[in-house]
Amino acid sequence: MSSKKGIISLYLLLLLLFPPGAHGMAMATGDSLSEHRAKGTSPFALIPLGAIRFYQEFLSPQSVPACNFHPTCSHYSFQAFKKYGILRGFLLTSDRLQRCNYWARGHYPLAKDGRHLLDPVENHLLWGKPKPGVSFKKSELPECPPSGKANSYRPEGIWGFAEYLYGMKDYRRARTEYRRFITLSPEDRRAEEADFKIGICLQKERRYRLAIDHFRQWERHYPKGSLIKEARFHTGYSLFLLGDYERAVHVFTQLRDGASSKAWQSKLDYMIGWAWLRKRDWPKASLTFDRLANSLSDQDQLGKLKEIAALTQRGRSLPRRSPALAGLFSALLPGAGRAYCGRFGDAFYSFMLIAGTAYASSYYRLHHHSSQSLIFGSMGFFFYLGDIYGSIKGAEIFNEQAEGQLQDRIEKKLAEMDMSNE
Repeated sequence: MSSKKGIISLYLLLLLLFPPGAHGMAMATGDSLSEHRAKGTSPFALIPLGAIRFYQEFLSPQSVPACNFHPTCSHYSFQAFKKYGILRGFLLTSDRLQRCNYWARGHYPLAKDGRHLLDPVENHLLWGKPKPGVSFKKSELPECPPSGKANSYRPEGIWGFAEYLYGMKDYRRARTEYRRFITLSPEDRRAEEADFKIGICLQKERRYRLAIDHFRQWERHYPKGSLIKEARFHTGYSLFLLGDYERAVHVFTQLRDGASSKAWQSKLDYMIGWAWLRKRDWPKASLTFDRLANSLSDQDQLGKLKEIAALTQRGRSLPRRSPALAGLFSALLPGAGRAYCGRFGDAFYSFMLIAGTAYASSYYRLHHHSSQSLIFGSMGFFFYLGDIYGSIKGAEIFNEQAEGQLQDRIEKKLAEMDMSNE
């Protein structure tokens, strides 16, 4: 009899963790136990992974899919355990289940199908977040100059064709022609410009690391070249596009310190301010845009810049939430941290889940059903830890959204000015 009760309790546990029909039937890409496990994942994660696969195969097909999210909660949980191990998988799963409720809509962007809410695992990592960056394969290195017919080796023809391709934005073929021109006419006065434009082509192709390396190599080849200033600028600009804002600011600042032209200083201040904005260093961005506004004479640009400086100043006083306080509030009262972050629907749902499982555990303990009491007590602890984790992450998301909305507004105005290519 006791074994039968244990089986029923386990079934109820799976139903509560993954309600039938709420998470879909089909396996998402990567939901396979036979696939190579992510580096660093604990072998203990195979236990919850097996339970999730059992749910997906035998329990979920019993009902109509009704999950709010993409990926569905079972797929989300599978990815969390598989990629990030048992501890993060445990916390991420608990947090997601508490966020999958009637009040979820309005807080997340829509997925491509227009019905579900896009909510990948990576958006809710508190530690071990994937590092942004651009990687390149060896095959992406600039091609060697191709061989051609005899009449294709004329410098004027090669140069004209390269310029034509560049104008048509066929940058891959353009840099091949520029390289042919350099190889066949190394003494031509346009070889320096051709080599410079190869770096521009790499930048236009979004191969920023290769572009940075190329511009630095260009500086070594042409230390007194007529385009040395532009080459250094595009080194900084490639760093900016790559997301390495501090190094970009360092390059732009060095150029500004040696700049004699007021227009050139303004262009560099524009890029320095934008880099600090991307870095979300509001005081430095505000200071840079104020300095730029004081140096501009164009009244139309000046009006836009003053508005940008005022918006950047507002970044210092944006409403923010403390992740530590959010976690503390949820530790003291389940759901309170989520309410502190403005997620009142999630707060109510978390409170009811944790209070309900705690009550069930107490009820079974008073009636001397220790196995059921342990199951519901474990569930309550599972949701309690997930609520604390979700509240801390919720505070980070609140701050990110507040800063992101202001940043997007400022960047639209900066793009209207478009001083980067003047």
